[in-house]
Amino acid sequence: MSRRADPERIFIARRTAITLASEGLPEELAETCCHSWERHPAEELGLDRLVSDYWTLGLAWVHEQRARRKPPT
Repeated sequence: MSRRADPERIFIARRTAITLASEGLPEELAETCCHSWERHPAEELGLDRLVSDYWTLGLAWVHEQRARRKPPT
């Protein structure tokens, strides 16, 4: 018999993947970005953190925030 998926463990795994797949971001900054996503737009919008799109949207938000802060080249 297979084990049932634990939504909390899946959430943590996805969050860790986002942090570790940080596209060159220092780990501390990637962690800060994840925390910012969780505390502000995701919470304010009432997004369910156990839905698979939560981190897809989170990563897009992080990219958008970082792009806004980059000086033009």
